[in-house]
Amino acid sequence: MSKLTEIVYCGIILLLECWFSSSCSDKGTPSAITVNITCDRNLYLYVDGKYLGGDVADAKQKHYLTNEIMPHSHVVAVRCTASTPPWQGGILGSFENGLVTDTSWRCTTSAEYGWNMRSYRDDDWPMATSHGANSPSTFPWGNIDSIDKKAAWIWSSDNKNDSEVFCRHKLVKECTEEKQSYFQTPKSTRDIAIQGFLLLKVRVAGVIECGLKCGQNSACVSFTIQSSDIRGSRLCELHNVTAEGHPQSVVRKEGYQYHEVVQTFY
Repeated sequence: MSKLTEIVYCGIILLLECWFSSSCSDKGTPSAITVNITCDRNLYLYVDGKYLGGDVADAKQKHYLTNEIMPHSHVVAVRCTASTPPWQGGILGSFENGLVTDTSWRCTTSAEYGWNMRSYRDDDWPMATSHGANSPSTFPWGNIDSIDKKAAWIWSSDNKNDSEVFCRHKLVKECTEEKQSYFQTPKSTRDIAIQGFLLLKVRVAGVIECGLKCGQNSACVSFTIQSSDIRGSRLCELHNVTAEGHPQSVVRKEGYQYHEVVQTFY
């Protein structure tokens, strides 16, 4: 057995995509759901690209907006512009189906046409940053009783200088996106990576999301991700070769973990 074969000896992990529900639907939300949401300060709410409503939310005054999202909806998108300087941006919301604002959302400070539509690909958007819980101790907003305590105040990473953000999240897990993938978790592949053969580089919440992105790309056979020592979103790199197939491309990359696909199936 070669040294490289020994390195890729695997303990197998089953990765299954899940959001906040154990079920999936290609038809969107099964019924109408209510959302309570606020921001500091001007809020614009969209569902599948359609403007649902908005106003001056004024989170500091405990104001929030309530809207009903119709059945068969898929993606919620929020734009918020902060108040005049000095500002401190924050978006807080909870949905009747259990979705809350947290670091699983994606937020960016600039957006292209169609950013609020279901078909828009947000893979290269940064993960949202939490700037505090829905709690009395979170300055300057405190808590809002009508919004779930599990919700977090989210924005870009710099909520004192970025005066406008665009955020989005899926309302339901889509069955067509659900894949189960087996990935190798080699014993000695910490601090190594593949040089070149890059399919995609994207920030993710963790190893499961990185693995799922690999499973959703038909050319992906391996990936590397920043270690769990990194706080916040982590860099994920997808590759179309393996360490065993291209040993000359294996390089030391401190703070990364390497994984290989064993099997991918629906």
